Amino acid sequence: MTLVKHEDLPSGTPGTISSRWLGNIYAVELPDGKYHWMDSSELGSINPNRPTIAVGDIVEVTSNKHNHEFAKLGDLVQVVKVIEDADYYGVILNNELHWLTGFELAKKF
Repeated sequence: MTLVKHEDLPSGTPGTISSRWLGNIYAVELPDGKYHWMDSSELGSINPNRPTIAVGDIVEVTSNKHNHEFAKLGDLVQVVKVIEDADYYGVILNNELHWLTGFELAKKF
């Protein structure tokens, strides 16, 4: 596969898929005003009466399993978009593991 677009890697970078995950992903606004994708294993609702996460919710970063440098445990972020049942891949690029959404990748023919 090849990388189509990702913030810190050049387009066209070749890579190898090492794992696949299917679940909800969320575009969130970070405390510094930037936006990033996070998955459901990294976020938790701060509303005990509503465990699901929806657009507009303020949620807490509860895990750093993908070793993000842009968010810390306990940060509160706002959800601006939800993609349900998204493909999410562990990809080896330049000898490093990166977690990427399916729409950031393309199969090279």
